[in-house]
Amino acid sequence: MLFQGTTAGETIRRLLSGTPVSKLQNLKQNRLALSNTHIQVWANAAQDITKILDDLGIKYVLMKALNVPYVHMDDVDLLIEKEDEVHETLGILRKKGYSLFRDRYSLNDLKTTAIPSQKSVQIDIYPEPAWFNMRYAPDFFITSTRMKRMVWGFEAYMPTPTLDMYIVATHSYNHGFISLAEAAHVVRLILENRINWHLLKNLADAYKLNHALFAFLRIAQLSLSENETDRSINRLTNNMLQEDSLSRIYSRWFAEDIPNGFPLKIPLTLRLYSAYLRLFRFSLWCSNTKSYDELSSHALAFFFRGGRRKPISRE
Repeated sequence: MLFQGTTAGETIRRLLSGTPVSKLQNLKQNRLALSNTHIQVWANAAQDITKILDDLGIKYVLMKALNVPYVHMDDVDLLIEKEDEVHETLGILRKKGYSLFRDRYSLNDLKTTAIPSQKSVQIDIYPEPAWFNMRYAPDFFITSTRMKRMVWGFEAYMPTPTLDMYIVATHSYNHGFISLAEAAHVVRLILENRINWHLLKNLADAYKLNHALFAFLRIAQLSLSENETDRSINRLTNNMLQEDSLSRIYSRWFAEDIPNGFPLKIPLTLRLYSAYLRLFRFSLWCSNTKSYDELSSHALAFFFRGGRRKPISRE
């Protein structure tokens, strides 16, 4: 739900300026909290593990570190693509008292959730650029382009601002809704950085995820003033509408739902339709994914919903 009497763009501007979020409902679904107290817990956990990995020379990328006032993040997401470094990281987490569990919805055995033994946040290890089983980038591409950036008082290796935007948008799509915190984070990235729109479009084209980006680009257009809006955003959205049938479908959904405010719930029918179409995108089979994709994510989520995590035994 929006701040009362405001548009989506004004809501994002208010949040980025630090307006108290107590005036907003659905805080949890919007990944927001009533104060910034919680973020220090997340920052302590993220800083602790990334410093250890830096000292050991393990190549990680800290993903989805939302830089928005009052944000609430439940987990620290790390992309670690070398198998031996994944195992080394899991050994470190176990020594620090974390309990390790296999991901219920992933077909990659190295996708792991680490649950802390004390009051902290969980750590999710991603061994490949995929949300559950939906590929969004080539192996080692995000890792090879990582850069040191500041977030919440500490420095860590993170994606470039362009890839940060892409990662947040595709993750949001895969989970089925766009939170206010995610939308505001993407708008801030556009405001404060030079985005490589050509790279963004190439990735979205290669993985057939233009529609996942589309809503975020529309939100940016609503949130930015005319002098702040890069003409590239307009060119990009226009190209998507001309070239991509799914983007046209998502454009109609977005126009109908945005007046209702955040979070924006992506209808399950649209997500299933997208997953079905991706089965027939042979370019995905040939070079960009393994033998699984978005449709298997929906199937696993359906069959294993509410199931218990499978603990990883000590080896």
